[in-house]
Amino acid sequence: MFVILAGEGASDMGLAIPGEARPGPMAYIVDQLIFKKFEFSPLESGLVYWVSRAELSSISKQQDLRPRMILPGARRGVGHAGHARHAAALAWYAKSKEAEEGDKSIAVIFRDSDGTQSASNDNWDRLVEAIESGFSAMSFSRGVAMVPKPKQEAWILCAKKDDAYMHCHLLEQESGNDHCLNPLKDQLAKICGGEPNTEVMSEWVVTGQVDIERIEMPSFSRFREAMSLAMQNVAVKNKA
Repeated sequence: MFVILAGEGASDMGLAIPGEARPGPMAYIVDQLIFKKFEFSPLESGLVYWVSRAELSSISKQQDLRPRMILPGARRGVGHAGHARHAAALAWYAKSKEAEEGDKSIAVIFRDSDGTQSASNDNWDRLVEAIESGFSAMSFSRGVAMVPKPKQEAWILCAKKDDAYMHCHLLEQESGNDHCLNPLKDQLAKICGGEPNTEVMSEWVVTGQVDIERIEMPSFSRFREAMSLAMQNVAVKNKA
């Protein structure tokens, strides 16, 4: 089994540059969940591929991704059609890489929902559903939507705030706008004595300062359940 990660940038999933992989904190969260299930680390084993947004956009334009199946629907809306296309492109990439490697993969796409307090209440739901519809359109059962609400700082803050892991669902009601009053990034910087960089946040996950077993938030639970299903589907495929 190997893993394919698609994020928004170096600060979430990380990236690979020639000769070196630089995982971000969200990549380490994925890695830990897989380790708990299969007792091996894809990151340590070098079994991870990174795919950029630009690559997904290019794939979605060049390949036959069943566009009629992933057009915006009543709940997704026009604004989320791009996310569905990117998920379909990631599924296409995963299937191609599986054929090349002769093995099964789990493909995870990370997106901040970045909802403002004035945004539609179901904005996060529609974003997750759009990503899931893209995987479904490609009949890919091992695709996972990793979508914090409103953004990854909420998951990190759950562990780092003064009353760690308590009432973390309230963080999902915060604005995802970095220019709002007291944004999540500023809250995290205040608690930590400065804005943490990618390496610091990654170290928090690796060392258990951000304990994924203790994070109880609807958006994190949705992601964890999707990972569990994807891992089950890997196990079933490997037994077949």
